Amino acid sequence: MMNGDQVSEQQRKQDKQKRIQEALKAQTKYPSHYLFAHNDKHKLMFCWIEKVGCTFFKKIFSNLHSEGITERILRQNLRDVMQNMKWEKAVFYREPLSRFLSGWLDKCRGRTRVYCESVFGGSNVTFPEAVFLLKDMDPEKVDGHFHPQVQHCGGVTRDVLDDVFTTKKRLQDHDSTRYAVRKMLQPFELTDEQFDRVYPPGLGNNDHSKNANAQLKEHYQDPQLVSIIVQYFIKDYKVFQIPVPDFARDALYQLRERKDPYAFNDEEMLQLGLPLGPPPPTALPVHAVAATNETAVDLALVGAVLGNSQLEAGGVHAVFVIMVLLWPILRRWSRVGCIIGYVAANVVIATL
Repeated sequence: MMNGDQVSEQQRKQDKQKRIQEALKAQTKYPSHYLFAHNDKHKLMFCWIEKVGCTFFKKIFSNLHSEGITERILRQNLRDVMQNMKWEKAVFYREPLSRFLSGWLDKCRGRTRVYCESVFGGSNVTFPEAVFLLKDMDPEKVDGHFHPQVQHCGGVTRDVLDDVFTTKKRLQDHDSTRYAVRKMLQPFELTDEQFDRVYPPGLGNNDHSKNANAQLKEHYQDPQLVSIIVQYFIKDYKVFQIPVPDFARDALYQLRERKDPYAFNDEEMLQLGLPLGPPPPTALPVHAVAATNETAVDLALVGAVLGNSQLEAGGVHAVFVIMVLLWPILRRWSRVGCIIGYVAANVVIATL
C-alpha cells in the first residue's frame, strides 16, 4: 500500500504526463532533425536547428557513440519518445538577428553559394538585399536555415518548451555553450577527460557561423533591417523569451520616433517586452562601470591630496594644473599615479 508521499509523487507524474500530451496536441508534425544518445543510465533526444550550432552538435553526438559512452540509435518512434518522460528532450536556440546574419554569411559569402542562389536568387546578394527579399517570403516555405526556430522540432510553443523539453538553452559564446552542453550530458557521468574528447575545447570556435555576433552592429546599421528581421522572427523572441539586443532595441525606438513605415506599433513593442514611450537608458557594460568607478575614486583621491596640501592657494592651483597635464600618463598607473604625480608636482613647485 502506498503512503502519502508515494501517492503525491504518482499524482505529480500523471499531471505531468497530461500536460505533455496537451502541449503536443499543438504540434502538426514531429521533429525532422534529431539526435539520440542512449545507454543503460540515460536516454536523450536532441532536436537540432539549422544555424544553431548543428554542425558541432552532430560531432558531439558522434563522439559520444565513438567513445562507447552511448549506443548508436538510428530510428525511434518519435511520438513515443516525445511523450515518454523517461526520455530527456533538449533543444538549443539562438538570437534571431545573429542567426540570420550567420546564415547569410555562410550561404552567401561562403565557398558554396548554392543556397544563396536558391533562396535569394543570386550568389552575390548583399545583406540588405537578402533582408528585404526575406521580408516577402513565406516563413512556412523558406529554406530551413532561415526558418523561424519555432517551426523546428515539430512546432514549438511555450507549453512545449515548458512541459516537453527538459533542456532548453540559448546558444551564445563558446564558454557558456560548453558549460550548457556539459550540464546536458551530466546524467551520462562523463569524466573530465571523456568530456574533452566528446567536446574538444576548440570545437565550434572556427565553424561556419563566421563569428556573426561580432559583426552584428556592422551589418545592422540601418534600423529598417533590424525591424524587418525582428518582425519576421517575432515568434522566436516571444516563445523562447529572447531579449532584443540593446542596439536593436535602440533601432526600433529610432524608427518610432521618426514615424518610419517600418516602425513597430504598440502591440508589437509590448510583445517584445519593450516599454512604450521614450526608450529606457542602456546599461553601461561592466568594464565601463568599473572604469567609471575607478576614475571617480582617482579624482576623489586627487581632491583629498590637494585638500590636505600645505601649499598656499597659488601652489595648490599649480599642482592641480600640472596633474591635469600629466593625467593621460598618470591614469595608466591609476591611484598610485595620482600620488606620484602629486609628489612630482610639489618638487616642481619647490624648484621654481
